[in-house]
Amino acid sequence: MSIQFWTHSNWESVQNESVLSILNTDVIYFLNSFSKKITNHKEIRIFPEVASFAFFCRRSNIDQIFKHKINDDKTLQIGRGITFHIAPSNVPLNFAYSLVMGLLAGNINIVRLPSKNFRQVEIIIEILNEMRRDSKYTLVLSKIILIKYSINNIITDYFSSICANRVIWGGDKTIAKIRESNLSPRAFDVTFSDRYSLCIIDTDQLSQTTEIDKLALHFFNDTYLFDQNACTSPHTLVWTGDEQKLEISKQIFWSAVKKIIKSKKYTIQASSVVDKLTYLYAQVIDEKIDSYALHGNEIYLANLNKLDSETLESHINCGYFNEVYIKDLISLSTILNSPRIQTISYFGVEKSIFAQLISENGIKGVDRIVPIGQTSEFSVVWDGYDLVNTLSRKINIY
Repeated sequence: MSIQFWTHSNWESVQNESVLSILNTDVIYFLNSFSKKITNHKEIRIFPEVASFAFFCRRSNIDQIFKHKINDDKTLQIGRGITFHIAPSNVPLNFAYSLVMGLLAGNINIVRLPSKNFRQVEIIIEILNEMRRDSKYTLVLSKIILIKYSINNIITDYFSSICANRVIWGGDKTIAKIRESNLSPRAFDVTFSDRYSLCIIDTDQLSQTTEIDKLALHFFNDTYLFDQNACTSPHTLVWTGDEQKLEISKQIFWSAVKKIIKSKKYTIQASSVVDKLTYLYAQVIDEKIDSYALHGNEIYLANLNKLDSETLESHINCGYFNEVYIKDLISLSTILNSPRIQTISYFGVEKSIFAQLISENGIKGVDRIVPIGQTSEFSVVWDGYDLVNTLSRKINIY
């Protein structure tokens, strides 16, 4: 049995740690200082996602997020106890955002780090260890224990048995495996299962935009930055609007994306190219597509003959995109009813149209609707969970 610990000198004492009230001032002070140290790190320019995390932790951002919270003198809201976070293996900083939610909710946090080695994770650990040398951060750091271990039921059983809630990121198989480890009767899981996302672009607006390079960069960040591994990354592009502008819109858009890919020096592994080709041939054989276009190894475009849930759920990464045209968004109502759909990113569509589509059709899927470029931006409300409220408890005082 092998387990590694960081940022805590005596992990067993975690069980005796007290909880905090939500949005504790010491926590917010800690996060703001944490943000400054990350921003000043010499490698910050190499990892834009680390810079985004630092921005999220800023006091001004935390204040902005929770500015509408109502203080109720009849309700006390505090942490539930130990929160056991299981981070996904393929997204470097998911563990860090999950930790921040646990801290803001007032909990003691045991966080299992990604199984893969990421420099981004090392940077966060280095800064936390640096902060351990300053006594003014002791209170908050006592609520943090970072661990790393290969799959081991005994370890997972133990941490599951002592936690008040368990946050599982990583998909259906991970959830099923972790749930083999029992929780105490009052504990519960917050799970993030396999999801998929899509992107909607209006041809009228696309053909008229003067900021195509900016849009292409935002799309690159949504997709290629994590090789489409994040559940928020779209694999299907839905074109709507004037059909006569469809081909010119596609040409404008993909030419701009290709230029961004080249400027970012994006590279793709040979094995991924083989996987994409194999998937493409399978779509052709299964008669899923009418046509396809290859823009080098980096962009594969498959023109679907119809859009269905099966096609949306079956996808491949590293720059493989299904495309389909629809006359109006009402055509998506059946597809969007699937609880598997997480995020819709869009360009050129009015927000009111989405609101009307979802409310009038009682759609059960879709948890996030954001402009292109914002799919990976973390939010306190994720997959429909208000994380700070979910991970804390309210005590009524009369």
